[in-house]
Amino acid sequence: MRTRWERLVRALRRAWLTRAPQSFSRRCTPDDAELGLLGEQFAARELERAGWRVLARRQRTAALELDLVAREAGVWVLIEVKSGRELALPRPRGRELPAARWQPGQRLDARRRRRLAAAARRLERSVGAPVRVDLCEVLRSERDGRLRLVHQRDLGRSRG
Repeated sequence: MRTRWERLVRALRRAWLTRAPQSFSRRCTPDDAELGLLGEQFAARELERAGWRVLARRQRTAALELDLVAREAGVWVLIEVKSGRELALPRPRGRELPAARWQPGQRLDARRRRRLAAAARRLERSVGAPVRVDLCEVLRSERDGRLRLVHQRDLGRSRG
């Protein structure tokens, strides 16, 4: 059971994370639950900065929870956000390193993709507008806490 002080600290960290995700990431080390929320907040802010309209966050449906629901130029977009830590690898002098073998989006399994596609089809029927599924990977640098967004559009087409 958490003490009153621990609950207060937790609430303050969550409020900071929600209002200023980049600042929180640079000055604190998020635990796994905070990292997930941090990724969703950062992705939503970056999409809004790019002109998207974020309609819902953590929207529950009968089959799954949608991380973000947004609109981009008349297209409804269901966005799955995956967050992870980006480890700095030492670079040997004069050698190229292979591309990173692990990305947070690799945790998006085939079952989850099918459920997202089914949710997109249901939404498309109900709103009468095109709907697609995107993946946003948020990577947090362990060296300096900076956040980086990798956005993959239309998962249905790119990976089927």
